[in-house]
Amino acid sequence: SGDPSNVQLQYKVAEALLTNGRQQEAVATLRRILEVRADFLPAQRALAAILVRTGDSAGALKIARNIQAKRPQIDFGYLLEGDVEAARKNWGAAQKAYRRALALAASGEVAAKLHSVLGASKESGAASQFAAQWRKEQPNDVHFLSHLSERAFAAQRYDEAEALLTEVLRLVPGRATAWASRSLARM
Repeated sequence: SGDPSNVQLQYKVAEALLTNGRQQEAVATLRRILEVRADFLPAQRALAAILVRTGDSAGALKIARNIQAKRPQIDFGYLLEGDVEAARKNWGAAQKAYRRALALAASGEVAAKLHSVLGASKESGAASQFAAQWRKEQPNDVHFLSHLSERAFAAQRYDEAEALLTEVLRLVPGRATAWASRSLARM
């Protein structure tokens, strides 16, 4: 469908196929995209996510390691490796990959994932220590503050969740989801 060399269009087709439950066709479309443009990161990430969901973690790791080999200066390959390892509950490998990604780029998304993995691996002391350090180094990281508020809310630490959401709203006053969550935390 459409010009196979137009990877943006083909990627939208793959997304639509996935949305409509046509996973095999989406995989075929993603593979065609990567034949034309092997370095198209959204297609690599989408294909790796499908491979993890279908039990082919080795295939997903192969994609991550290929990105790392070809583009070692960007965090994406390590982020993807961390996601694959976290999905496999291989906490130590996920931590290592996320830490490498963070060393390449300070990202609230990666920081939140590392924090989650530290908590999941029963290293709550390490998770708390990491959160404190990240907040000190990146005090305006809305993504990480939102992540911490979600964790606090899930653990029924409503006062902490409210304080974190108040900080998010100070940084991004128009964030409707933060207002709604803060209202819930106050109940």
